[in-house]
Amino acid sequence: MNNLYIVSTPIGNLQDITIRAIKILQQVDYILTENPQKTGTLLSEIKKRYPELCDENKHPKILHFNEYIENEKAYEFMNLLEKGYNVALVSEAGTPLISDPGYKLVHFALSKGIKLISVPGASAVAAALVCSGLPTDKYFFLGFLPKTKLKKEKHLSNLKSSLEDLSRNGLNPTVIFFESPHRVLETLYVLKNVFGNIRISLGRELTKVFEENVSDNLSNLIAKFETSNPKGEFTVLFNLKSESHVR
Repeated sequence: MNNLYIVSTPIGNLQDITIRAIKILQQVDYILTENPQKTGTLLSEIKKRYPELCDENKHPKILHFNEYIENEKAYEFMNLLEKGYNVALVSEAGTPLISDPGYKLVHFALSKGIKLISVPGASAVAAALVCSGLPTDKYFFLGFLPKTKLKKEKHLSNLKSSLEDLSRNGLNPTVIFFESPHRVLETLYVLKNVFGNIRISLGRELTKVFEENVSDNLSNLIAKFETSNPKGEFTVLFNLKSESHVR
């Protein structure tokens, strides 16, 4: 019985991949990935840029893996491990399981005594947090918000109540969540309706050529995106008790 590696890959800049990740992705027998084409391209680029770290005789088999496949084929993936194969799990970008599939597979692997090894690396959560200017000692990560406006409003209203309860007990975490470019403007409106004209931080295209980290109140950000077409995935952050809160 061999190992299941949880391998982080770059979120935009290929140079962010670690030497250890390169070696593991060369050594394993199988790679489970959300996006086989993108992972195949990543492996090809690694071989071009870092040939000294690569083994030309090793060609891991890439298998498609998403939340639906995870539910249906967990036993098949476990069977590979039980037969003695080394398996790596990667996401489309960043750290697997963080708002990505893999939790059920890891949970199942633990129950079967499979050895799990984390190969850490890039994470949009950490990258955005350290550039936000918001408190970093405690944070509350929400993943992606619901897609519909009504569900989003309910979700954030419940969050507000939870944050108020935490604050009464001296806990004031920075809130972090992901949002897509075509929903970010609506989300800013909902945030303003629920929390008022608070100051938030937005991280966009993190680690890429057009990376942007902006911090402003919601009114100004709404005005900005009403006259421009938002591009790239967003990481949204705010802290209701930080000095940047607009009262």
